[in-house]
Amino acid sequence: MDAGIIAALKAGYRDKHMELVTKRIDPEMPEMTPKNKTAFYVDQLQAMRWTVGVSAAMEAKTIANCFRKTGIIFPEESAMPAPPTRRERVKLSDLLI
Repeated sequence: MDAGIIAALKAGYRDKHMELVTKRIDPEMPEMTPKNKTAFYVDQLQAMRWTVGVSAAMEAKTIANCFRKTGIIFPEESAMPAPPTRRERVKLSDLLI
């Protein structure tokens, strides 16, 4: 995988984690933190859900850049149509030659 994809995945995951921690340390919502756990605790299922959500929301341009660097698709911008918006579903086959 390309460093851009990994960096985007880590950044999105980190955002989700910090959002949860912020909610848990709110003194008005002490019930948010699981019993006998710290505010930073995340179970495996939640981590997997975040990873799926972040990867689904990843921009097509980030993924296309990964394939461009490997040489699987043409390096010039004109060979690729304009990237879809974040909300559009993109098939991997649409990004390949």
